[in-house]
Amino acid sequence: LRGADMDLRRVQYLMTEVNVDNQFVYSGVSNDYCRDFLPHMLRIGFEPVALDRSGTPGFERGGSAAARAYCQSERGSRRHNRPGLAESNAFWKLMGT
Repeated sequence: LRGADMDLRRVQYLMTEVNVDNQFVYSGVSNDYCRDFLPHMLRIGFEPVALDRSGTPGFERGGSAAARAYCQSERGSRRHNRPGLAESNAFWKLMGT
């Protein structure tokens, strides 16, 4: 998404596939929700709406405050990057929408 920053601002709502729990599926890809996506999306003008972790705790509403709280709790249990399947769907909206 980094190359499409300004083009994304034409979109009001967006869903992205992200990794959580410090796991990665593809070597060399940086798509951790807390470390990569949240700071980047906030920087380009999107706010988090929800993080769907398929039955495990994420958050459903609360915007940036809920996202930061989720990431703070995940940081407490953070392990080193490791291969695994911990994909989730993150939902975003353009600020002001």
